[in-house]
Amino acid sequence: MPVEDVVIEVLDPHSINISWTPDADSKHNFYLVQYQPVLRDPAALWHVNSTYNPWLALTHLFPGEKYELAVSAGIENVFSDNVTDSVIMGM
Repeated sequence: MPVEDVVIEVLDPHSINISWTPDADSKHNFYLVQYQPVLRDPAALWHVNSTYNPWLALTHLFPGEKYELAVSAGIENVFSDNVTDSVIMGM
């Protein structure tokens, strides 16, 4: 699995830091981090961010909202399975 040990750190009521451990044997060259608010609008679209680093800060989140998160590794147009988690923002 190219993404392991996803850690979510709540920085403040509007921001989180997501980090993960890349698989040493993976040939990936970037990561996708997707997130979706689920309490205010269960039909909300997923927000998609890409990064070359094994971490990403997400800002401008809503206090009290629950977010579903998915992280995957990619190379060209091939992606690993998503590693998923969720977080509820503080007030």
